[in-house]
Amino acid sequence: MDREELERRLAVVAGYRASGQQARVWADANGVPLASLAIWCTHAKRWQARLDGVPAVAAPPKPSGFIAARVPPVTTSTVRVELSAGVTRVELHWPLAHTHELAVWLQWHYLKQVAEEKRLRRRGGAEDLANYHAGVLNPCWKPLKDQPQ
Repeated sequence: MDREELERRLAVVAGYRASGQQARVWADANGVPLASLAIWCTHAKRWQARLDGVPAVAAPPKPSGFIAARVPPVTTSTVRVELSAGVTRVELHWPLAHTHELAVWLQWHYLKQVAEEKRLRRRGGAEDLANYHAGVLNPCWKPLKDQPQ
């Protein structure tokens, strides 16, 4: 873009800013596309600096390489919850500050278990019910995508 075009665009921006009007109103009244006016206002300071001969300021360098995260040691008290079903075992250390969430999670698992037991009883499969309690058919141990959010 040449110097004359920069000066013309800067004059348009200066006229808009001096008017005190909203951008859409001023752009409609002066035949300037609103998107162009917005872009020109964004670049006006850099264009003026270029016309004044001020060197462009380089962007700060981006960090490179691996940045290790520092995680502070856990200082809160936790509750140890152990769940077993057959050969599957899960051990959780749940923070005491979030006991409500633990209650919701446990209730969800309990209700899911009750619903599965009812379904197996309705189906009349005593063997399935026995396998369920042994952990062979336990639906509570599906992948985490089935967990409530």
